[in-house]
Amino acid sequence: MLATLGPDAKGSYGSPELDAEITALKAISAHAIVTTNYDEVIEPLFPDYERVISQQILRKPFLAIGEIFKIHGCRSEPDTIVINEADYQRFEDDHKYLSAKLLTYFIEHPLVFIGYRANDPNIKKILSDVDRMIRAQEYELVPNIYILEWDEAQDENSYPPRDKVLAVTPDRNIRIKSITAKSFEWVFRAFGQAGNLEKIDTKLLRALMARAVSLVRSDIPKKQVEIDFKMLEHAVESGENFANLFGVTSVGDSSKINLTHRYVITEVYKLLGLKSWKSVNDLIKRIEDEKGVNIKGFDNKYHVNVKFGVAETSKSHKYSDSFVDLLKKVIAGGDYKVDTEEIKVVPAAK
Repeated sequence: MLATLGPDAKGSYGSPELDAEITALKAISAHAIVTTNYDEVIEPLFPDYERVISQQILRKPFLAIGEIFKIHGCRSEPDTIVINEADYQRFEDDHKYLSAKLLTYFIEHPLVFIGYRANDPNIKKILSDVDRMIRAQEYELVPNIYILEWDEAQDENSYPPRDKVLAVTPDRNIRIKSITAKSFEWVFRAFGQAGNLEKIDTKLLRALMARAVSLVRSDIPKKQVEIDFKMLEHAVESGENFANLFGVTSVGDSSKINLTHRYVITEVYKLLGLKSWKSVNDLIKRIEDEKGVNIKGFDNKYHVNVKFGVAETSKSHKYSDSFVDLLKKVIAGGDYKVDTEEIKVVPAAK
């Protein structure tokens, strides 16, 4: 039944009012989404967001940008679903580790609870953890936490409470902002207008943040990137050099290349388990001998030659997942086909 949830063949969710709410929701530029739902209704609404299911949050680099956290699992992976008493006990045991991951995000960004009642146990657990972190004075309003509740009886003459005091533990209360409405459309529109990620490519931003994590945790400590403070200062002052350090080209159509062609040759040989980058070049030469195609001779789905800096010779060869898959077939010794369609990389506007 969960698989059938979603829009009908015409893209409607059942009524014009609900369709309007969904449209307004999609316009919100949320940093991240946390849900306890098992269905896959939310994913198509935010197609550029990465889904993180259940305990994956403990094993993956945590970027807190453009992610959908499904903390009670997902129907696509039945083993992850939290549904019976044993599942909830396991979730309760792991709750503190999950909270530690999520709290860093909750403290730094506005938090909106949708689809829960204020007395929901899940809400109280999260708010209790938040309260321990911020230690607000008793009945002091926490300004960046909202709870959105639906009430069919609301009309233009209603004036529901603008905040609520919740007992999160027997001896602690927390006061948060409250929004009660019959229709969520105007609420979603208000949050959408306040979004500070408007018009930002979420995938590109995630790639940039991931590169920053890689630089700090891996590349620089292992001296895979030689860097000093003078070099870094110069790179910051030079937009093109700074972008190159992060593996991102100048802003423009060519900036998308780092999403499709994200590997340099040293990363390719490691992915394939080869001894050195020379082995990759040997495979490229083998393809040329067998198929008559020099993959590095033009821009294509496997390889692009990206220019950076002002010097004509300042270029970088970048490779895609399709290239890695192609080399796996070549190594396996079976038959393979090479797509010879040329890709035109539009230079960034100056």
